[in-house]
Amino acid sequence: MDNNNYNNYNPGNNQNNQYQQGYNPYLQGNNPYQQPGQHQPGYPQPVPPQPPKKKNKAPLIIGIAAGIIILILIIMIAVIALNSGKGDTYNTYNSYYSVEYTEINNGLKEIEKDFYENGKIPEKKIPILFEKQEAYLKKQKENGIIREYTVYDDSIYIEFNPDSDGNCPDPIDYIPGMYYDEDDDDNTETDYTDLDNAIKDNALSFVGARMIFRGYGDKIYYADKDYQASGLYCFDTTTGKTEKVYDITIGEDEDANICLMSQGASISTGIQYPLADADTYDINDRNFVLFDYEKGVIKDSNINSYVSEYYNDMLYTTDYGEYFSIESFPSTGIVYNSNFLFNDEENEMSPGSIIARSDAALYVFDYKPYDYQDNSLLSCSDLINLQTGEKINTQPIVSYYICDNYVYYTGSEDKLHKLDIETKSDEVITDIDDDSMLFVVTDDVIYYGEYRNEKEIEIYKRDLNTDNVEILTSGTYPMDGY
Repeated sequence: MDNNNYNNYNPGNNQNNQYQQGYNPYLQGNNPYQQPGQHQPGYPQPVPPQPPKKKNKAPLIIGIAAGIIILILIIMIAVIALNSGKGDTYNTYNSYYSVEYTEINNGLKEIEKDFYENGKIPEKKIPILFEKQEAYLKKQKENGIIREYTVYDDSIYIEFNPDSDGNCPDPIDYIPGMYYDEDDDDNTETDYTDLDNAIKDNALSFVGARMIFRGYGDKIYYADKDYQASGLYCFDTTTGKTEKVYDITIGEDEDANICLMSQGASISTGIQYPLADADTYDINDRNFVLFDYEKGVIKDSNINSYVSEYYNDMLYTTDYGEYFSIESFPSTGIVYNSNFLFNDEENEMSPGSIIARSDAALYVFDYKPYDYQDNSLLSCSDLINLQTGEKINTQPIVSYYICDNYVYYTGSEDKLHKLDIETKSDEVITDIDDDSMLFVVTDDVIYYGEYRNEKEIEIYKRDLNTDNVEILTSGTYPMDGY
């Protein structure tokens, strides 16, 4: 072979050789003459093609699942937080709420709200709370509102009847304290200015400065005059506003009187007595109206002139002698007569007055002689079960204010008492002079008067939260005239 041919095939000697290293098409396993498994001398070991690596997706799947679980937990916690303490703390996810369910829900809540102290229900009050709620549920069962209930030591289980479509709310598993909402503590305080002014303007015009008030739920009812009342007024403790709920128009020779009761008022108008001649005066010349706090006027024809109490469609009347009667309403047939004597056999004091009631019993003042501070107050009383004669408190009652089933009264030992006439529980609210004349008691304030002598009185307002006392008015009052 000549040198030229040798140079043509020598890759190391020919600088322009297309097969010099870096341009050889047969390198890296591309030689068509190289057998499988063979290695061409002088060249790098060929690397066979590798399949693509599979990625491990397990960590990604686990991460996504964990994120979803955490998101669900966050949503559940937010829903529970938003619904906590808002009243429907049980059956949060119940899809069906009947009218009966709502009624029981609100009823339990209304009873419970009076038992809180500093944001919780004291353990000692739970038996009393359950007793009131059991009485309420018993009545609802009798009325067909609920199917069954069971009272346990720490809860009450309540079941409902299905409706005509077969829908039935989930049972209530009621636990004391479930209705408490901390936001309630932040509510704006009631503005009592309207009530302040009513007492300033009117109290000293009443005989003995005994301006009468009656509570019904969140409202306080009163008349602006003793025997010449122009109307029945209502002060709302939730709004601080007053409205006239019944307007009275009388002539010059007429008189208007309002008797406040548990669920309404008896309003009489007509010839004025005792200015009228006793020989010619006739009680039938007066017109009597029965006013219901919720329904308004429900009877505008003549009713018994001495209605002392109106409760659950029953009229409790007295003959201002020794006996009382119960008349059903709207019919006026006498359904019950009592042979219980109001007067003590040893004295001729005024007969008792029906002042309070419960589902089981009716209670009255039984007036007796009582020598108090040089006879400036001549009577005290006990609450008596009119049907059995049983006394439910032994404290002498000098003056009182009633709201729903509670009787607030001044008794002995300079204390203001709160008596529940359904449970017969009696607790001391605050200190107060025995001879104080009560006007109004709420959770926030009390209004009362203190007699300075037989003709003068000072009337106070005390803030029960701060114990701050201010005098509203003072002066003389009528003794026996009109």
